[in-house]
Formats: sequence, structure tokens, C-alpha cells
Amino acid sequence: GLYKKLERAGMELSIQLNKPLNFLTDGHEVAADKAVLNRIFDPLLHLLRNAIDHGIESVKDRKAAGKPQTGNIRVSAQVAPGVIILTIK
Repeated sequence: GLYKKLERAGMELSIQLNKPLNFLTDGHEVAADKAVLNRIFDPLLHLLRNAIDHGIESVKDRKAAGKPQTGNIRVSAQVAPGVIILTIK
């Protein structure tokens, strides 16, 4: 599904950018039409790339800041009246 595709892409980006990460997900029970998911995949991939590229510091910078070497990316889905809300943190 969508999470597996995003996780695979995120892990590939993590390796390319040399920014180790944990890929976390919430909201697996949220269902959406496959055609809709296919249409939003590219924009979500863009957001994921930006989150990794700009939101996770280099290993050196993370160590200097006292943070763990590995950063976290969390993709969440939730249902609100008439919409599905997807969040990347």
C-alpha cells in the first residue's frame, strides 16, 4: 500500500542523503480509494524528500546537538468529516 511505497522511498532517500532514519506510521485503518492514493503519491513523495533533506540534520550535526544519530519520520493518516488528513513529521 501507500505506506510501504513511502517507506521504501524514504529508506532509499535516507541512504542517498546519508541521514539515518526510523520510518514510523500511524493510521493504517484509514481506507482510501486506490486511484486517489496513486494521484497523491508524487506530492507525498516530494514532502517526504523535503522532510528528510531539510528536517533531519546530518549525523555530525545531530551528535553535536546531543540527539540520537537516527532521525524519525512519521507518516500519519486520520479521518475527519468528509476528508482524510495525511501528516508527515
